[in-house]
Amino acid sequence: MVATEERTGHALVRGDADPAPPVRGAGGDSVRVWEVDGAEVEFSLKPFAEDERPAYWYIGMGARLRVKSQRINDFGIQPTILNDSFVDGSFHPRNPWEEHVTREFLRSNHVDPDKSRDERHPEGPGHAWRCGTCMFRCPSFHVMKAHQLKSGHANMLSE
Repeated sequence: MVATEERTGHALVRGDADPAPPVRGAGGDSVRVWEVDGAEVEFSLKPFAEDERPAYWYIGMGARLRVKSQRINDFGIQPTILNDSFVDGSFHPRNPWEEHVTREFLRSNHVDPDKSRDERHPEGPGHAWRCGTCMFRCPSFHVMKAHQLKSGHANMLSE
């Protein structure tokens, strides 16, 4: 037991502590309870198999995926519980909860998550569109078009 807890009866808690940390679900796996459309939903934190992780594409390189807790902790802080980035324009969620918040992030930025998922190039996996101005590479035409509209870039190459 921590000395502070022995003297006061309270464990020492950091200011950035998650007010709703993951819990054990019915199946014994770790889950995160997340409010979706007014109802609390349990999302598994069990990792996807490495080769089954979906890829979501976003219009900018280096975009941040920052998710705050839905609750405020005892210090009055709404801590960040996920802070990741879209590396080279893509993010690969590690579990169902990360996939849900990634889809929420894309929707909040006016990007259709279904059109920005996985390899969508008409010539198949391994092919992509490349921006002729900044060389941003993406297999989704929908995301590439949004990138060019937002950045004012022109010309697109298929490779």
